[in-house]
Amino acid sequence: MNKLTKFSRAILAIAMTLMVALPTLAHDFEVGGLYYNYLDETAKTVMVTYKGNSYYDYSNEYTGSVTIPSSITTGSGTYTVTSINAHAFNDCERLTSVSIPNSVTKIGHYAFADCTGLTEITVPNSVTTIGNFAFFRCTSLTSITIPNSITSIGSDAFRSCSGLTVHISDLSAWCKIDFSDNESNPLYSAEKFKLNGTEITDLVIPNNITKIKQYAFYKFSGIAKVTIPNSVISIGSSAFYGCTGLTSLTIPNSVTNIDSYAFQSCDGLIEVTIGSSVAKIGTAAFGDCNNLLDVTSLNTMPQNIDANAFSTTAYTNAILTVPYKCNGLYAARTGWGSFNNIVEMEMPKIYLTLKFPESGTITHKEVYEEAVDLSFKANEGWEINSVTFNEEDVTAELDEDGNYTTPVLMADAILVVVFEKIDTSIEPISEKNDIKVYANNGEVRIVGADAQSEVAIYNSIGALVYKGYDKTIAHNENGVYILTVEGRTFKFAM
Repeated sequence: MNKLTKFSRAILAIAMTLMVALPTLAHDFEVGGLYYNYLDETAKTVMVTYKGNSYYDYSNEYTGSVTIPSSITTGSGTYTVTSINAHAFNDCERLTSVSIPNSVTKIGHYAFADCTGLTEITVPNSVTTIGNFAFFRCTSLTSITIPNSITSIGSDAFRSCSGLTVHISDLSAWCKIDFSDNESNPLYSAEKFKLNGTEITDLVIPNNITKIKQYAFYKFSGIAKVTIPNSVISIGSSAFYGCTGLTSLTIPNSVTNIDSYAFQSCDGLIEVTIGSSVAKIGTAAFGDCNNLLDVTSLNTMPQNIDANAFSTTAYTNAILTVPYKCNGLYAARTGWGSFNNIVEMEMPKIYLTLKFPESGTITHKEVYEEAVDLSFKANEGWEINSVTFNEEDVTAELDEDGNYTTPVLMADAILVVVFEKIDTSIEPISEKNDIKVYANNGEVRIVGADAQSEVAIYNSIGALVYKGYDKTIAHNENGVYILTVEGRTFKFAM
């Protein structure tokens, strides 16, 4: 390539970014075939740069395999290499591999742009920033490992790296990379996404992530399923743009914002469920998702969304399913009202479960958005100890007759009634107090009667339920009973 052509391409690159000011000074010195500029004389730091005044002054000053040292020594002392300058290796077409030391923290704009022979590069864990167009048009670079130290990747950093596979070791670290200042996706040409060597098809976002950054999974077509945790509140612009492998998607109730183009061109998407808190859906968030057939929104208070949030085809063909009694609300809202087919969910099935610790559980099917009147009456010898509704104590809300009305039922509910026995020790009805009968805790106890005296117990209809000489009798059946012993009569309740 002649210098005139390279010069023209350089001017074009400058026009494209409007961000990078070329140094006006030549490289400061050369050591071991690499060129450097001083960064900080006090800190003794330098950066690798190109030869001459401009990166296009020399053709292929760097070729073959290059190893950047962590430090270099000159007549002025020893310096740490902490940065790779903008355009440092730009247009070095015969460069094949680069090893970057752990001292480097920044790879500048266009640092390796148009290095078409570059097949291998090691980015160490010290690097935090990869600049705009850093590896632009590195057409032979098919694999890149993004270390956990990276906090920022610039616009089009890997654009036109054909068939690029991106390797990461920590999904949480990847999700926290800042793409917020980008004008275009830094991984524009990526085709595969590997976590610890295995291609990700079932993507599970870590539950410590609150925002899925823009461009985070741009065009990762291998992702067939994505699980978004309830910690996420926002999905950024173009976050899943072009993830053509997605067929089904659930947005959790925690998410409030879905930014523009978030799922644009996910043309494999057939069904989407959108959580109850989503209030904003941006322009073309689901644009070009032309195979959408089912969209479900769980929000009972829908807000206006962008008029073009969904594609025209989706508005025509998809069925929008909305909560019970919300059809009119959605039809009146911008963006939602464009769906030709809006249907309501069926009235929810509400179950009220009544739990009685002594006798089991009863479940009633009740009516959604209605209250239920209940009345509780304790058997003789028992009283109500407590009543709780969905773990809230409502005992004080019972009236004197044991009546209680539940709140309006909007979801399944549980009401627990706890009964307790009344102390049923009974004084004898005989005028003499030498014999006493006690009945409690499943036991009848007779005090003061002769051991040889026969005892008889009858139920409330006169049937004999016990006859014998025991003075401590196990008896667990609830009811009212008559006991006779030594010619005396006692009445007790269990």
